[in-house]
Order: sequence, then C-alpha cells, then structure tokens
Amino acid sequence: MKGIIVALLFLSLSPSVSSQKFLGYWEIVKQAGESQQVPTEWIGFYENGTFALGRIGSSQLGKIGEWVFDKKENSVRLWLDNRRIDDGKYVIEEISDEKMTMSLLWKRIYLARNEKAAKFHIPPVNIEVKLTWRFDYEEGGYPNQVPAIDDKAFYFGSDVGNIRALDKETGERIWEANAEAGSRGFFHTIAQDEGYLYCNGTQGNLYKIDKKNGAVVWKVAMEFDDDILNKVTVVEDMIFVNPVSKEFLAFNKEGKELWRTQLTDLAFSYTIHNDKIYANIGMGSFVVLDASNGRILTTKNTSGIINYYPEPAIAENTVIICDLSRKQLKAYDSETMREKWIDSTHQFMGAYESDGVVLAISNNRFSRISPSDGSILWEVKDKYPRICDPVVYDDKVYLQSREKIIVVDVKNGKVLYESIFKHKSFMRPIVTKDALYIGYNGRIMKAERP
Repeated sequence: MKGIIVALLFLSLSPSVSSQKFLGYWEIVKQAGESQQVPTEWIGFYENGTFALGRIGSSQLGKIGEWVFDKKENSVRLWLDNRRIDDGKYVIEEISDEKMTMSLLWKRIYLARNEKAAKFHIPPVNIEVKLTWRFDYEEGGYPNQVPAIDDKAFYFGSDVGNIRALDKETGERIWEANAEAGSRGFFHTIAQDEGYLYCNGTQGNLYKIDKKNGAVVWKVAMEFDDDILNKVTVVEDMIFVNPVSKEFLAFNKEGKELWRTQLTDLAFSYTIHNDKIYANIGMGSFVVLDASNGRILTTKNTSGIINYYPEPAIAENTVIICDLSRKQLKAYDSETMREKWIDSTHQFMGAYESDGVVLAISNNRFSRISPSDGSILWEVKDKYPRICDPVVYDDKVYLQSREKIIVVDVKNGKVLYESIFKHKSFMRPIVTKDALYIGYNGRIMKAERP
C-alpha cells in the first residue's frame, strides 16, 4: 500500500474527472475470522477520492464509492455504494509495497497488491454528461447517421427531409432548408468541402447545398424514385453515391455524371481507399472498383451473407468485412484481395475503422483487433450493445451503447470514463478537441469532451 499511501499523503482532490489518475488494485485476500481464500475481489483506488469494487474476471462493473485518507490518524474513510465490505473509517495497521491490513472495530481486512486485475474490466468513473447546449427540432425523428462540422457550424439532416446548420458554439440555428419538400427524405450522410454540403435523400436525389445559407445549388435525381443507400462521399473533385438501382455512380462538383457502373446487386456499404472503392453488394458478394473510372477490378463471392452495414474496415493494407450469417470477420489484402485470415471464434458482427484503429463488435462486447492477423489486442465487455459507430480521437475510443457513453484508452483498452445517457443515438458522434456532439430522437447536443 506504500505506493498508494504516498499518493494519499499528498492528495489534492481534483475538481475534474478527466484529470484523475488510477493508482492501483488491491485484492481482498481474506477478512477476519475467515479461512484463507483465493483472491477474487479487489478495490481499485483513484487519486481524486473515488474507488471501485469488483471481482477479478467479472464482466460486471465495479461499484463506485469514495475514500478520504487521514494522515494524522493513519486511516482511510470509505463510503460504499454496496455492502461487499462495510463502510466506515479503517485504521491502517500494516503497510508495505505488497500488502495492507485495515481494521474497522472488530473487523480486519487483509489486502494484497495484485495488478493482474488490470487484465480485466477496469472500474470506470461514472460521470455526468455536461451539456454546453441542446437544440430540439420540432419534427422529431432521428438525425442522420453521419453529420458534418467545420469551424463555424454543425450540420445535420432529419428523417423528414430537413437539413440545418447550427452555430457550433451556441447551438443557435443559422439556417434551415427542406430539400426533400416535406416528404420522408432521410439524409443518411452529409459530406462536405470548404463551401458546400453534399447530401442524399430517400427520393433518390443528390444535393449540393451552400453552407452560407442552405440554398440548393443543384439537385440530381436518380433514375429510381428511391433511396441513395448508405452515404455520399467526396474525394477531391469527385462525388460518389450508391443508389438502389444496383449501380455505383460518380459525379463532379457541378453535378455532371462522370461514370456509372452496373452491379449484380445493391451496393449496401462501401469504403474508398487509395483510389479504390471497396463495396459490400447483395447477399454474399464483395466488389472492388477503380474510383477514377468505375471499372470493376475484383469480385469476391462468399458462401455466407456479407453484413450490409458497417462499411468495410481498411487499415494496414487489410480490408475487413463481416459475414453476418456465420458471425465471422474475413480479412483480405487490400491490393491483391487474397485472403489473410478469418475469425470465427469471437462471433463478431462488424468491424469499424477510425483513425487507423480497427474495432470489432459482438453482442455485449467490443475489441480492438490487429488488422494484420486478427489477434485481439484488448477487449471490453459491456452490458448493452453499441448502437452507433465508435470514434477514435486523441488516443481514446468514444462509443455510445444503449444506456451510456463509454470512453476507452485506445492503447490498452482501459475504460476511462462512463456516463449514464439513456437515449438511443444512431448518429455517429463527432469528437473535437474540447467537445462531443451527440444526436438522438429530436435533439442535437454539445457536451464537454471527457
């Protein structure tokens, strides 16, 4: 306990959760009157006066409590959220680098330092989402999957065809447009360049919208009065879309069609990487296109069902797709499309790439995997499944599950913070240096970044 006690002696309670430091694990070896037992419980101390209790190897979150060290009386005061051990003022009877003995009246607790608990779920600090502003839009409905942000505004679309620009500092509306004329025209994604937004809607239209005032610069109607699936992508001077007409199209920024490629089935989702388009099409097929001219370079047929979402994850010259029927990930060399590895063990239902990091999702857990060989680098178990794409920013993973927002250290998988947030969001969060932008049914919110 010496290492912890030294920290306690010079403790200065931190007003900011984000600045706190995790100090270490101590396993409860036995309590007075009990026989020696295999250590299965631990206390995890944080420097700002919070701690957590848990069981080694358990997927359940530790119960959060508080402690205060009294240097004069050489004691630790514990306030607990459960009764795994009693709360109260424990006198520290013995201290060393490896073990500690504390007593409360007639009760004595023996603890041993054991950092192997760090291999399991780290007790998170529960924090509140501190909102900077909230914008409610009257028609309700979920915001689009992928919004956009620049130096001045936050842009999002709703599922009735409205698109809005909000001042990103105040949350006040700058402009509002209804490009889909009041119909249920869901904007799946918003792509952007310096001055314009490029959006898709369920009436089969592609739009270019002026960022300054929301004016529609041009509209291109697809041949089918139906959805442009998944997303619009802007790469340099080209715009790429995947309509329901079993085609893939590219336009220039004046709305002129550059090329059109007929596919064997719907292109449900795609990723553009190194001038190539990697697309999941139909039930069990995968195609690679030349982004400059739409020429089909490679077609892969599988015996399973390619997950239509998420889009293929690409990192370290590896493209990773999900076979949903078998709950397995399949990885190919991004240049040759030769198979590299298959993971059938972990029952993954999707892989996501963010900032060069590949995160795999299964029921009630998510993992960071190595693109080169599929090995698990770390894993976090969670009570609730994720419902929107994870985002990596500043060496942290931001992920919203059904009941909370989770922040994880991207290097080692340690859960840094959790916050209860009981709102479903299908919008990919936008993370900036000092803010987190979140959207759910009828609301857009800006919060302080944990």
